[in-house]
Amino acid sequence: MKSVDLISKGLERVFSGEDCRVKHIGLFAMAGITSLISTNFRTISEAYKNAHITPNFGEIVVELLIFILISTYVGGYILQFMHNVHHNEELPNLDGKPISAVLKSVPLAIVWFIYFSVIVLAVSSMFAGTPGLTGLLYIMLALTPVFLIYIPFCYIFVWVAFSKNFDAKGLFNPFGAFKYLKAFGIVLAVFICMFVLNIIAFIPIGIVGGIVGALSGGTKVASYIGGIMGGYIGYVGQFILAYCLVQIYKEKFEQQE
Repeated sequence: MKSVDLISKGLERVFSGEDCRVKHIGLFAMAGITSLISTNFRTISEAYKNAHITPNFGEIVVELLIFILISTYVGGYILQFMHNVHHNEELPNLDGKPISAVLKSVPLAIVWFIYFSVIVLAVSSMFAGTPGLTGLLYIMLALTPVFLIYIPFCYIFVWVAFSKNFDAKGLFNPFGAFKYLKAFGIVLAVFICMFVLNIIAFIPIGIVGGIVGALSGGTKVASYIGGIMGGYIGYVGQFILAYCLVQIYKEKFEQQE
């Protein structure tokens, strides 16, 4: 199993299937809305910082709610996409299934959130007496194995396994997830390839943003366009990565579950 082959097949899966164009138009629209909101938040923050202009809190609350709803839906959509990949199905429709996937994932998400919260609090308490940046540095160093090894190479497969049948049975054991380290090599290779592809994909975004900024005489429009394009490419990258992880899981772990 080669990382490049996985990624190329994932790219093919993401851009194939019935009504593929309609689905991607919907995803592009969601990326556009969330990117516009993010850019607007930055604009509001800069206006307040530089000119002390009081923001419209009602507007902020509405935009934040829309941002959360869309982000949650996209998270459910990725779960549904992984479920479809498990069962050799195409890109999901933009319907209510992603919402159902999110609701089914709530107990698992809560339990794992508690696990990570306990770890962070325990490590923080160990260095509570260390002042300033030194204490923060110690905390970050102590948490490095969690964020650089456990989460990307172990915890992530908890969600891949869950997405098969949306069944959390056997996935609440934090020590059981260490078995997924057996796929460390191929997962690392996929991460590296995806990182390189993301850099390549974002080069034209920077070029387009620069051209738009020059033509419009400002950076706001360029930020909006760059944010929309970047958000959509980010979605596509997540789908491809999800495809790769499911295929790795199916080859190396499915028979053991």
